[in-house]
Amino acid sequence: MNIDEFWSLVGRVHATAPHDMAEKCRLLAKELRQLACEQISSFESHFCDLFYRAYSWDLWAAAYMINKGCSNDSFMDFRSTLISLGRDAYETALTDVESLVAFDIDPAWATYEGYQYVAQKVYEEKCGPRAADSCESFGGGKPHPKTPAGSDWHEWELHERYARLAAKYGWKQRDWSAQKKLHEKRISDEEKGRQLAQLMLDAGIIPSCGLIPPARIALQVLRSGHSLSPLARVKSWQPMDMDEGHYWIAARCLHQASPDALSGRADLVGVKITVDTGAGAATTYSDWAHSLKARALAWP
Repeated sequence: MNIDEFWSLVGRVHATAPHDMAEKCRLLAKELRQLACEQISSFESHFCDLFYRAYSWDLWAAAYMINKGCSNDSFMDFRSTLISLGRDAYETALTDVESLVAFDIDPAWATYEGYQYVAQKVYEEKCGPRAADSCESFGGGKPHPKTPAGSDWHEWELHERYARLAAKYGWKQRDWSAQKKLHEKRISDEEKGRQLAQLMLDAGIIPSCGLIPPARIALQVLRSGHSLSPLARVKSWQPMDMDEGHYWIAARCLHQASPDALSGRADLVGVKITVDTGAGAATTYSDWAHSLKARALAWP
């Protein structure tokens, strides 16, 4: 089955039941049962490719406004519904998301769950079970994109960024000041966490074994403004006003640190960096260093 044949089948089903997703699923299953196993598998492969291509911030914004909110799972359903509308709706939406205003998508079925499973169910009924039930198994082994294509958005931007969709689906302008404040705080906390992670590396607070001292000890050192570690490239700094939330952000950054991020700490490249959960009752950095030695862990 080539892509033109795929869209021809989808289009026939849509033309018969344009506003009834349950009926559309029934009709699609009826059409697919008449095909050979290889054709059903090919249909699935085309579907998965289109499903992946529709993973964009613009389309997620459309789903969010139409549905008055849209989780990741609901966005999966929305993308399947979009494919079910046929080639014109799908291809136009990928180049101009606001073209969807012309297709009268009803919020009642915009995130209908089921269309994406029809081909798989028919295949298993007719051809036998699969080893797995995801697009990665029958979509040519392609992984789902890690992040949506395009530019991210915030709720307070939607009214102006997608004016026609906002007008069509009643997305009202409102006071988003509380949400903006929370967002700004989150950005600030993330930046402080990244700064904290870098300083813990530069100040040698993390020894060569890769263990991050517990929050009570790491924050004590950072607030003191000077390092006790022989690994320190930075011996002193302006005391930092950090809290435990920043510490855990830093710990996450360090756990995911790339070789580039560790360019100044060659001793940590290839080492698993994680929070030390075996520090016991140690309350100072010196006590903690002694606990590492007692556990035969690298110091420095």
